[in-house]
Amino acid sequence: FHHVTPAVIMMVVVAVGKYLLSHLEFNSDACGEAQPDPVKVSEASRDDEAAGVTAAAAGRADMLAQKFRQAMEEGMFRDNDLSLVTVAEYLGVSRTTLSNMLGTHFGMPFRDIVNRYRIDAAKAYYLEHPGATQAEVAFECGFKDDSALNRKFKELEGVTPLVWLGRQASSRDEGQAPSE
Repeated sequence: FHHVTPAVIMMVVVAVGKYLLSHLEFNSDACGEAQPDPVKVSEASRDDEAAGVTAAAAGRADMLAQKFRQAMEEGMFRDNDLSLVTVAEYLGVSRTTLSNMLGTHFGMPFRDIVNRYRIDAAKAYYLEHPGATQAEVAFECGFKDDSALNRKFKELEGVTPLVWLGRQASSRDEGQAPSE
């Protein structure tokens, strides 16, 4: 729990407080003062423990998502043999844990996320290196070959890299900012 931020702790405290206010039933004692129902209190304690575990798990998942994003942004996606297992080992988690987190945080499977990073890198590479060949771009951005780059680029962008480049050049010629 030493990685839990003050913001996460505050969210848990507020959530527990709201829960307790809405779920505790009170009985009156002989003096007419409200006393918590011991059965409801023990149920609330179990729920509070579960909420704490859930909050802690959410915090760990957020941290894992951040570490994954950082690894990708540092260029890990450029390894054309990259696998879910390799990244999971690098991050120190199981393949299943990583896969579940990716589905929850990114809404897509590992391979789709990696290919999105690769395509974004390819677009940037094409713009920064106007004379680059498709094979060079493929190699620099983590694709096994130029046909894999072409196929994924068309799948994700709707056009081939050459058509996309032509559109970028046309946009520049007309004085418009190139589209990403």
